[in-house]
Amino acid sequence: KYRPPTTNEEMTLLEELAYGLEDGLFAAYQTNVDHYRAHTRKILANIDYRTENAEQSSLTNVSVDLISVAQAFHWLDHLAFFTEVDRVLKPSGILAVWGYDLIRINPDVDEIVDEFYWETIHEFWPKERQLLETHYQTINFPYEKIETPKLTLTQYWDAKHFLGYLSTWSAVKIYQQKKQINPLKKIQDKILSHWNLHEINLVSWPLFFNITRKPLLLDNVS
Repeated sequence: KYRPPTTNEEMTLLEELAYGLEDGLFAAYQTNVDHYRAHTRKILANIDYRTENAEQSSLTNVSVDLISVAQAFHWLDHLAFFTEVDRVLKPSGILAVWGYDLIRINPDVDEIVDEFYWETIHEFWPKERQLLETHYQTINFPYEKIETPKLTLTQYWDAKHFLGYLSTWSAVKIYQQKKQINPLKKIQDKILSHWNLHEINLVSWPLFFNITRKPLLLDNVS
């Protein structure tokens, strides 16, 4: 209900692409297929929906044009995943590893959110999230990177929905479990002093991309 639209938009894009394919050549793999099936209004016959281990799939060798990992790469065994990518990805195929930064609203609310994230709850995030915070720049990707434009995800929310979104953060939940107090109480009034509860605002998540292309296989030159 409160999550950013990354998964839904990624799946919508995949479905739009799938409309152009008559054969079962297009496959979408994600970790919450059952959840997606339960909430989507359409299941396309020419998409093969599966839930599999990203490091060891049932895909055949050299069979995939695009592999996309949205806001999840930090949970993977990177070396094992790259080995699997190299096995299944076609020459000139694309590996797209991407995610989004902290939500942005306006300078006043952003300052409150930044202080809350970095000073109040940061120690309660899983350590893997540190890779996400650096946009995976410390990762040695196996192929040459491709430059990408600056893009953002956007939604229109009221302050009530925004506070609901913050409540879904795992660090907020862990903080509350350990300290027996909801940390959002520290900032709710501050946020509402800059944003009326039912006032609609544009909210956005700046995206970052690590897009790489597998090299073509070259014939041996004598």
